[in-house]
Amino acid sequence: MGLVKSGAAIMIAAAAAAAYVMPRAESSNVDAPQSKAPAEWFELYHAGASTGCTLHKGAPAGTGRVTLKLDGCADDLAEYADARYWSERDDGAVALVAADGAVLLQFAAGDGTAYEAFGDGVPLFSLAEKND
Repeated sequence: MGLVKSGAAIMIAAAAAAAYVMPRAESSNVDAPQSKAPAEWFELYHAGASTGCTLHKGAPAGTGRVTLKLDGCADDLAEYADARYWSERDDGAVALVAADGAVLLQFAAGDGTAYEAFGDGVPLFSLAEKND
């Protein structure tokens, strides 16, 4: 019994010494990173070169859709200039949708706020957040 008591006393003394010797964590004044607001302006690129086409996400327009305004897209990109909605999917993909519901282009989420077009026969398009 004396061995158990002296063993317990040694363990308590060791724990107290460790608590005294261990460095204390100081509080940090660094703020946690804040999430960035979703991008609203994008620029369309073809094969890495700017097309001059700018997309602006507008007001919510139903399930997973927001209105879309295109600027500078009609001249060279007439087949995609009818896009009226930006439709986000659960997997992070985005579709540009015409007023009649036809999907004109689909983009997979890339790095940060960039997207890359995918689908059969789709040109090498990408979207990047426009910073002005």
